[in-house]
Amino acid sequence: MYTVTGKVGGKRIVKFECPTCAAPIESPLEEAGQKFPCPSCARKFVTPGVDELRQQQEAARAKAEARAQAEAEAEQRRADEAKAKQQRQLEKNKAVAERRSRPPSLLRSAAFVSIITACVVMGLFDLFIIRPLQYRLATAEQKLDEMAKDQDHLRDAVNGNTEMANRNATVMTENIQRVDADLVHLRHDLAALTETVKTTGREKSGNDSQ
Repeated sequence: MYTVTGKVGGKRIVKFECPTCAAPIESPLEEAGQKFPCPSCARKFVTPGVDELRQQQEAARAKAEARAQAEAEAEQRRADEAKAKQQRQLEKNKAVAERRSRPPSLLRSAAFVSIITACVVMGLFDLFIIRPLQYRLATAEQKLDEMAKDQDHLRDAVNGNTEMANRNATVMTENIQRVDADLVHLRHDLAALTETVKTTGREKSGNDSQ
């Protein structure tokens, strides 16, 4: 009979009795299966605990294999991560190279076309709307000046020739009234045209700023 105790000084101990003299003996488990002389009777005996030693060795071997497997897996993971990182960098560099070598994107082309279209529209707007309005405004101002001169001439004629003014008072008065009415209408049209030009100029300035 023998017993295997816990570790003492880092080693497991086998406790048994000498099969010849029954003297108590303690031996490291690593010596199980080996022959040694009894310290008391000097008769040789085989140290028991072979099964326990085999189990300990198998456990140690399994532990070492598990540790080696874990280290190998960790090393493989590090290698895979390094390879994946390198692959990602290569793909990134390839994408950058493709972006640099490809022609301008459709978005840039569309933006360019939009700018050209806006310039053309603004040119047509200025040609067919702004300039005609400016011409009409200038014409209205000229006509207004002429009518004002005619009114002054009529008034001068009334003041300089009393007899003629008396004979034609009714006619001249009607003419003056018509001229005044036309002048009012022209001033109203001039004010409307001026406001239209100002509004159009503000819209054009807003479009140019965008």
